[in-house]
Amino acid sequence: MKRTLVLARRELAAFLNAPASGLVLAAAPVFSAAWFLFVDRFFARDQASLRGFFAVFSLALTVLAPALTMRSWAEERRQGTAELLLSMPFTTAELVAGKFLAAWTLLVASIAVSLPVPLALFSFGHFDPGIVVAEYAGLVLFAMAAAAIGQFSSARSENQTAAFLSSLLALLALTLLNRINGLLELPLPVAGLVSWVSLGSHLEPFSRGVIETADLAWYILVAALFLWLGARSVDGRKLDAKEAPAGRRKEGRIVAALGCSVFAAAALLSSRSPLRADLSEDKSQTLSTYMKVLVSGLDDPIRIAYWRSRTLADRHPGPRAVEDLLRTIESASRGRVSVRIIDSSKDPAAAEELGIEPRQMETVEEDEQRLAIVHSGIVLEYLDASRVLPAALTTENLEYELARSILALVNGRDPVAAMLSGDTGRTLDADYRFLVETLGRSAYVPREQERGRPIDSDASVLFVLGVDALDGKDAALIDAFLRSGRGVFVAARGVSVDPEDDLAATALGENAVLDLLAGYGVNVLRELALDERSLSVPYQTVSDSGAAELRYVAYPHWIAVDSRYVSGTHPITRRFGGLDLFWPSPIELTPRDGFEATVLATTGPRGWRQRATLYTGIEEKDYWDREASATRGRQVLAVALEGRPPGAGPVPGSGSPASSRLVVVSGSDSFTDLATYTESGFNAEFAALAADWLSGEEDLLSIKARAVRDGRLDRVGEAALESKLKTFAYLAIFLFAPGAAVIAPLLRNARRRAREGDSRRGKRP
Repeated sequence: MKRTLVLARRELAAFLNAPASGLVLAAAPVFSAAWFLFVDRFFARDQASLRGFFAVFSLALTVLAPALTMRSWAEERRQGTAELLLSMPFTTAELVAGKFLAAWTLLVASIAVSLPVPLALFSFGHFDPGIVVAEYAGLVLFAMAAAAIGQFSSARSENQTAAFLSSLLALLALTLLNRINGLLELPLPVAGLVSWVSLGSHLEPFSRGVIETADLAWYILVAALFLWLGARSVDGRKLDAKEAPAGRRKEGRIVAALGCSVFAAAALLSSRSPLRADLSEDKSQTLSTYMKVLVSGLDDPIRIAYWRSRTLADRHPGPRAVEDLLRTIESASRGRVSVRIIDSSKDPAAAEELGIEPRQMETVEEDEQRLAIVHSGIVLEYLDASRVLPAALTTENLEYELARSILALVNGRDPVAAMLSGDTGRTLDADYRFLVETLGRSAYVPREQERGRPIDSDASVLFVLGVDALDGKDAALIDAFLRSGRGVFVAARGVSVDPEDDLAATALGENAVLDLLAGYGVNVLRELALDERSLSVPYQTVSDSGAAELRYVAYPHWIAVDSRYVSGTHPITRRFGGLDLFWPSPIELTPRDGFEATVLATTGPRGWRQRATLYTGIEEKDYWDREASATRGRQVLAVALEGRPPGAGPVPGSGSPASSRLVVVSGSDSFTDLATYTESGFNAEFAALAADWLSGEEDLLSIKARAVRDGRLDRVGEAALESKLKTFAYLAIFLFAPGAAVIAPLLRNARRRAREGDSRRGKRP
């Protein structure tokens, strides 16, 4: 080992003696960062994820690794030092290992130069640090395999150019091999083998924050194989092939065949290793304890059939992740769950008859681009009942949906969400389609509730979507439902804004439901809340030339709730995914004994109100902040209450006190289909999370909340500070770190030359 390290230090010193060595090390991270920030437009996409950066960096390493390893043996032979090196008291293994260790160290150093990318960007949004650590671990392992492949190519090549090209082509082929499945219709076993062999496909679990022993072992085995092959090549050069006995050559071929067989067997065994480390926040990629208890305690077995098209499975990583989750559930169930994987391409009609949704996918067959119909859905069967998850392409919320479905099968019913549309002119079918769809994906049965009629007795939760058109009778029915111990979600507004009338705003007058909420201690004011952290709206103006011009104007009446200003302890917002509120009114809380209130969301500290005159039109922009100085401060936008509503008696038939839950969110427009216009899909997800809490399903809520995170770049909030942080990020990524990588070898060489000069003058170094 000592001699290996000596050789590695020699190789490192030889590389660092070159003045341009720092530029070589900085090239890959700088290129990857520039592509990620400017070509992929990181800030414009507004997604707190570094997956694109690591994808580009892995491709950059396929170029850097050949550049660093091409001289390892080819240059030794060109300079005539290979024979001298082979005659020294080093074993072949020590020579190969030393050169490999030096190359791998340089690749890891290049990876380290990229560390300012996550460190500088973390201030802009809520990144998952565990996933970033896992992605860096994947890059280091990928670099290990790339260094070994480069060493082998150099050992087999006569010059540096041939070594560089051969290793570059080999690395690109192995990294992008899994893309073949998207271009060709390969037989299923062949497609699986192609995906398994590809170095790129083994990086995918790392991008989810998961380190699996199968992927870890694969990179180690690939590195070991090519190091061994490189050692065989070096050994072969110790003897002239013409002078080597025929028996020795035959023995070498046998050893090579045995070595490759051992590698294949070890790789096959490693692929079946179940051990994994989940580094993501809240272990979102690991089966929850609740699911383990649920499936292992079933009275009767559940049969799960996963229908997925072979075409989709060959071209998309989703089906593999879905299958892995189902197999994990099967393993944790102690025999109570059985899983079958069915190729729907053999009988697509049967899949669609079961309720599995078909979708179109572009493919290339026989040099022609075509549209293929693919499926990815799950059917669960329990006794004589069944449920279908029509579209299951990712695992983001799949565990939650499976748990919900299993509970519905075991209990013999789905939870019902009664939905009362309370704003004038709005209906469930016309205005709340996205919310209905989202609740349906959460296994609720949305059911429209007629105004003035008693609320269905089998409803688990009541959604009151607006209050404008509701009267005293509706308020009494809502109150009775809440006092019965069930949960109520109220999306209320104190000011009505008409988009069809130049955004004219009108404060609501007397309203029975708002009075009811005030009785609970929740006062929705007849005012408007505004905030600097807001969405933008398109506004058409006329340019100086007279042409129509479309501009986007920051609109403080549409508040993008910042993740810093939500409750970090309440189950609904503990893992905040986002919330955009349209024309919300501020809420004032008046505490009531026994009915404890928690503030779920507020504006930022620079929020303000409009009270005397309600200016909401784009043309009235100059008047928006007229009352800002007098009302500046955090405005409450959403609250949750739990306990006994004021005046609540015992639940009929039980004799026990009524304990209820209530969620009030200001801005009823926020849960209409208007949210899809601004891509605020998380509004409906927020309502679905609230439904679970209101139904008392904290365990299910905890599963779903693990996959919920605020993926926007909204941590800064202030434009001036954000501009300064961007400047600092660019300096750190493109100047400070690369500059240090370039200057360090130059300083080292300067000190070395100074010591050599002192030695020549007879001075002590």
